[in-house]
Parts: sequence; structure tokens; C-alpha cells
Amino acid sequence: MKDEEMKSNYVEIIPPHFQVENNRLVQAAGMLCRNPKFQGWLIKSGCANELNEESAANALRKLLCIDSRRQIGEEEQTADYFMRIKKMFEKGHLLGERCDDNKQ
Repeated sequence: MKDEEMKSNYVEIIPPHFQVENNRLVQAAGMLCRNPKFQGWLIKSGCANELNEESAANALRKLLCIDSRRQIGEEEQTADYFMRIKKMFEKGHLLGERCDDNKQ
């Protein structure tokens, strides 16, 4: 079989551990958006106007420049930025606030 034929028949296979990690990130985004504390944090950060899941999901999609939370698990840069946002929330830093990762 020629190289060109092999390339045309090639199907990208995503290893199961990557699929699990991707699903975990998407689930984490959904859980965060349902969390009233996260919703309030988004309001305090000036990213959302209402204390509800829909407003939080819209704010998160806008912050990440995505159309669907599913993309968090599909794009490495988006996943990294989501984790940074999650970490800021967990540490109590508002978005737009300068923070030092070494401080607790």
C-alpha cells in the first residue's frame, strides 16, 4: 500500500485517558456553572448579570471565546484557560485582579 493510500485511510484515534480527561473538564465546567458561589463570583468579577446557571454558562463561554462548553475538552488552549479561571475562583481572586500564584 502506498503512503498516500495509507494517509487517506488513517483515522485519528484518541487514547481513552485523553477522552476521560476531556469529559472531566466538560463536567467540571457544568458543575461550576451550577454552583451559586461561582455564579456570584462571576457577577462580582463583572462577567455575569444574574445569579443562575444560564448566565454563568454564557459568561464562561464568552470568557473562553467558545460556542459550547464541550470545546473545553477539545481544545488544549481553552482547557488551560478554563483551569486558570477555575483556579482563580477557588483561590477567591476576582477576574481582572492581579494575583500571585505563590500566595494563598
